[in-house]
Amino acid sequence: MATVKNTIPIILAAGKGNRMGTVKNKCLLVIDGKTLLEWTIETLRKVDFSIIVIVTRTTDNQIEKLIKKKNIPDVIIVQDPFFMGAGHALFLGTLSTNPETKYILTLYGDDSFLYTQNTLKKLLSSISNNHSVFQLTTVKKKIIG
Repeated sequence: MATVKNTIPIILAAGKGNRMGTVKNKCLLVIDGKTLLEWTIETLRKVDFSIIVIVTRTTDNQIEKLIKKKNIPDVIIVQDPFFMGAGHALFLGTLSTNPETKYILTLYGDDSFLYTQNTLKKLLSSISNNHSVFQLTTVKKKIIG
């Protein structure tokens, strides 16, 4: 069964804010005095995750600056030098996890601030060794024609 102790959350935070009309990373947009990333980290801490992995673009050090400025402990930042999409970013993030980590909780940095502590706890408790493991994900559909 997935638990806080055998699961590492990986926040995919390499996206640009082009569609949102900004040049900075979407995760750094501020709502009610905190960045989207800070809201997500705060919720993950309430769930009691001890380590959080954040995958960013190599060309963007804004998230690393935020983590240092706010003195947020136990965050591993992995930079993606290739920026080949969410799957590749997730792969890079898993390389920094403990070998005993059994589950990865994948979160998108620009929408995971919407999740509550209870939602994440229910999600973890619903994953067991006897059932399929799932991931919430979104994709961009390419229209041909």
